[in-house]
Amino acid sequence: MGEEDWKNYTIKVHALKSTSRLVGENEIAELAEQEEHAGDAGDIGFIKENHERLMEMYRGVKAKYGISSDSGNKEMPAATDDLLKDAYAALRDAAENFNYDELCDVLDVLNSYTIPPEHKQRIAAVTAAAESVDWGLLKQTVAEL
Repeated sequence: MGEEDWKNYTIKVHALKSTSRLVGENEIAELAEQEEHAGDAGDIGFIKENHERLMEMYRGVKAKYGISSDSGNKEMPAATDDLLKDAYAALRDAAENFNYDELCDVLDVLNSYTIPPEHKQRIAAVTAAAESVDWGLLKQTVAEL
């Protein structure tokens, strides 16, 4: 690993954990969660010991989904019906539990996909409600998903 910025590392593995769970990659999500907890606890030894294994798993998942490391590749995969169904369930759960971080994580994941036109307005409405931090509006909006 390059520069040792553990706070940002912890933020990144949190996002990796959430994204992995959303797409059903539970093994990598579990290790990312352990790395996140280690970062929160300042257990740098655990992070260093498990980082390369996490990166190998990450590269394997990227290859499985055909995600290129080429930063010039701007083409995003299309969101499947199953992904949208799981994302909507996660959004409803996050709104019910007032979990703003999880809500934002799910929206970030959705932003990494090409969204079918019939879902764009729904996701835009949830995003607007989240940005206004109006929990009543947010719960109403996600209930309609």
